[in-house]
Amino acid sequence: MIDLNNIVAKEGIGEGGNWKVYRCLLQDCSSVIVKESKGFVDMAIKGSIKKYQLIKALDIPTTSFLEVVSLDGKSVLVTEDLNSNNLCFVSPNSVKTETDELLACLRDNFIPCLSSERIDSKAEQYFYKNKIKEISNFPSFLQRVKEDINKAACHNISIAFDSYFFSIEKGKSCSVIDYRIADWDNIEECEDIDFKELLNANIGEFQEAVFKFLELFVQEGEKRELYQSFTSDLTSVIL
Repeated sequence: MIDLNNIVAKEGIGEGGNWKVYRCLLQDCSSVIVKESKGFVDMAIKGSIKKYQLIKALDIPTTSFLEVVSLDGKSVLVTEDLNSNNLCFVSPNSVKTETDELLACLRDNFIPCLSSERIDSKAEQYFYKNKIKEISNFPSFLQRVKEDINKAACHNISIAFDSYFFSIEKGKSCSVIDYRIADWDNIEECEDIDFKELLNANIGEFQEAVFKFLELFVQEGEKRELYQSFTSDLTSVIL
């Protein structure tokens, strides 16, 4: 059990519709990610734990642990800090682009309140501004994820696009890509959907996640080549 009484530093690293996310440095110099619910705390936490366990039981890549811990008298989720080594995990769903800012201002009658209220996701913002030049293992990566998607469909599990976090190597011109399921809000059990329909739905969600990843984080020349490879590879598995 993680002891959050030993926090020596707390940094806001992201915020979505359901959670505020912090990186916490502990006294032993390790770090963890803390997720604080913005809504119905007990329901959100129980749902995340259940969905995490579904993914973990299938041996689909996810964080090494997810625990419920008390912080300042409130229940929070604590999980592995995926960005504590040379790998950097990013979610395309967490990038706030200039267009997002403009649309937010329009929604709020031109009052730019989003920037002051919502925390930028720092890893995503770094790679949004410093595009990846090359990915060396893209075909084998796709094959691995397709096997995991098939496994999920076989067990009646749907995985939404915003569940995917992709790892890349910071500071390298040629990076290896991998992934984890690290957002569990939109993992669902779908007993009433047949295998083929669920598989195709899961593939579509993964496709959206990868397209957004390529669009946001990869340089133009490499992006076009990976688009072509991905589209060709995906066509061969959609039923």
